[in-house]
Amino acid sequence: MQKMQKETIGIVGGTGEFGSAFAEHFERKGHGVLISGRTTPLSHEELAKKSDIVILSVPISAIEEVCQIVAPHLKKESLLMDFCSTKEAPLKSMLQAFSGEVLGCHPLFGPRNILPNQPVVFCHGRGEAWLPKIREIFQEFRILEMDEKKHDQCMGIIQGLQHFLENAFAETIAKSGVSVAELLDISSPVYHLQMNIVGRILGQNELLYGEIVYGSEASRKTIADFLKNAQHLFEGNQSEFEEHFRKNRKFFGDFCKKAQEESDRIIALLSSEEHVSKDTNEESTKGKIGLLGPKYTWSDLAGQMFFAQEPRALFPNFSSVLSALKKDEIDFAFLPLENSISGSVRQVWNGVAENDFWIERVFEFPIHHILAAPLSTKKVEKIFGHPEAIAQCGTFLHQQYPNADIVTVASTAESVIHAEKTKNSAALCSRLAAESAYFSLLAKNIADISGNTTRFGLIRKRCLEDVIEKNEGITSVFFELKNKPSALLSALKVFSDAGKNLLRIESRPVGNNFSEYAFFVDFEGGISEDWKKGFREKTENGKILGQYSVEGTLEK
Repeated sequence: MQKMQKETIGIVGGTGEFGSAFAEHFERKGHGVLISGRTTPLSHEELAKKSDIVILSVPISAIEEVCQIVAPHLKKESLLMDFCSTKEAPLKSMLQAFSGEVLGCHPLFGPRNILPNQPVVFCHGRGEAWLPKIREIFQEFRILEMDEKKHDQCMGIIQGLQHFLENAFAETIAKSGVSVAELLDISSPVYHLQMNIVGRILGQNELLYGEIVYGSEASRKTIADFLKNAQHLFEGNQSEFEEHFRKNRKFFGDFCKKAQEESDRIIALLSSEEHVSKDTNEESTKGKIGLLGPKYTWSDLAGQMFFAQEPRALFPNFSSVLSALKKDEIDFAFLPLENSISGSVRQVWNGVAENDFWIERVFEFPIHHILAAPLSTKKVEKIFGHPEAIAQCGTFLHQQYPNADIVTVASTAESVIHAEKTKNSAALCSRLAAESAYFSLLAKNIADISGNTTRFGLIRKRCLEDVIEKNEGITSVFFELKNKPSALLSALKVFSDAGKNLLRIESRPVGNNFSEYAFFVDFEGGISEDWKKGFREKTENGKILGQYSVEGTLEK
């Protein structure tokens, strides 16, 4: 079997939604694929004879019958698998019908979500000779190997009980006399998300979900336990309910906080779909907040997090965002100011200073760069990335891909577009950008320093009342100096005399003149009219760029 280079995968039930989705997935990866169904010219028996791996993608209720049809025609060195959502009964049927290798497989996602890093459960039946090849075939997924009894117990909760609850929930609403539209009109974001989940499930095949709920002993037992617990809660009083609430919160522990953060992100993403323009055309510039696109750049993801309810427009580069703000085509620009690894984003700071813009608010957002590639990539010869991403992952790139050609592009999302079109290429990008293109994950957590974080600024045009005296927060200023002795010392004395604690000082040449420099300085606290007077006397072209606190800091 080790000599077999191009195994043929046969999918019984390959005309169904799930089977056909995986057939297309396997074909994209270069495997030979055969499918059989009720209407295909190829019978189940013929498929079994011609295939090296046979996957049963049929209803749970049909698995025993199909096993009896297929098994006599399988080659003795073949592998028999299934895609059922329960594992004990299907494994038992396959093991009884076929004497060769058997493996239970349960992809924990739907046919529309065959994306990298999704979980797939393997339950071992018989034999292990095929396991290395199967792990290779499913390598872009997150493989979990467990006992079939534990799997079915977990699925009884995750699927059986959950889908029972969804249908009971829908039944209650349907009999209440209140319409779905009325409920949605007054829904909070969390309730709207719950309604989306119920609606999503009800839009599927009722036969499939009926089998999930009633098709396993573990599922029926879990539902019976739930009904018993629910009745006990209902017959109690408010104080007893609150006591159960506290006990359950203790059982869930730290997950409660994580669930809050993750659901916030999901709600922000869902809410933003109504507002975010998908293209950077003329209409997209009419949004309130402009930021770097296309979708799934770090700027886009941060914008989804912090401004889920605001209309947003995506632009191809920093210059176009700043230009739109200058022309009043947008009200705000939301752009990266500084990264904890690569430092300040000079183009943005220059744009703020040159256009006399104002930094109103600053947000911290964690950056988790990954390296991903199209499924067809066998050897990485070229890596696309935004200059900031490349700088933040420089050590990793040098050590792991010393011979690869590193190519800069306008955004992390654009790196995916270029990698998709270029042979043997990979992209530095976000996880969502990679998954949206069906890329394989090559490496994660690749930044040179852990805790990689970017500060994003909400930038607008200046108002007369912007500069006020206050002692909290951060003030950012810009100034230029003539080429003369002690010019910088004299300027910095303005800060020291006022007791200002400097947080950042950076310089750049003024134009092409390397004898005159401009400076960006951040310090704690605010300013007074007297301070402004001294600042402008000791500097050239001095400007206050913003007064703000750093907010929205997320767990690293």
